[in-house]
Amino acid sequence: MVFTERLHKILQAVGGARAVSLIGRDGIAIERLAVSEEPNLDVATAQFTDIAKKLQVANAELDGGGLREMIEKTDKYLVILSAVTPEYFLLMILSPDGSLGRARYELRKAVAVFHDELV
Repeated sequence: MVFTERLHKILQAVGGARAVSLIGRDGIAIERLAVSEEPNLDVATAQFTDIAKKLQVANAELDGGGLREMIEKTDKYLVILSAVTPEYFLLMILSPDGSLGRARYELRKAVAVFHDELV
């Protein structure tokens, strides 16, 4: 199964999901799917990857271990970033009333599968 098919299954399984993307540490999407143009997924992947890199540095300085997951909740979106490896992330954007628990569950399952393929 290719990355697109797996991302499509994640997008379908999570209520309120707007977009999901497999991204590299450089902020460039390897594969991405969105149900609408809003928010701009290219901007989101670049910005949240930058934040994740900064958190990785902060965690290293604090001896806090690797970044596993980051969640941001705003008025318009729920954003979840899950580390697949130190170099790859899964990013999911939900509507504010989206199913955060289901999104985290589906992303955890996907991380295990993608990890084996990317290492």
